[in-house]
Amino acid sequence: MLASPSVPLARPLASPRSIARLTYRYATRAYVAAIGAQVLFAGVYVFVGPELLFVHKTFAHVFIALSTLILLTALIGRLPAPARRDALVTSGLLIVQGLLVHALVISPLIAAFHPVNALLMFWWAIGTAKRAA
Repeated sequence: MLASPSVPLARPLASPRSIARLTYRYATRAYVAAIGAQVLFAGVYVFVGPELLFVHKTFAHVFIALSTLILLTALIGRLPAPARRDALVTSGLLIVQGLLVHALVISPLIAAFHPVNALLMFWWAIGTAKRAA
């Protein structure tokens, strides 16, 4: 049976740009959820025992993957300037978070801003996810 012009045989494939936009939307939501999980892991370290700190440390790598995904999809998806700014700030806050951990060798007072920056990251991530919706 031959297909007529009015009856398509297959749906057209989505463009890389539209896939990137959709991925950006869900990656920003995943970032918010990941921060919640990371706070839980920090609480496990504090209230269960220091032998579980490795969970908090290891899970930090998820943020590297998600922030990279957010930044790349914002650029590939040619998202508007505010979304690209959100992606850059998200990556910047993550870099600061890592630097604050390592600042412990310089000054514990500086390293004490690690949880404060985590609150800032959470606030920023919620706003980014809302704007991406």
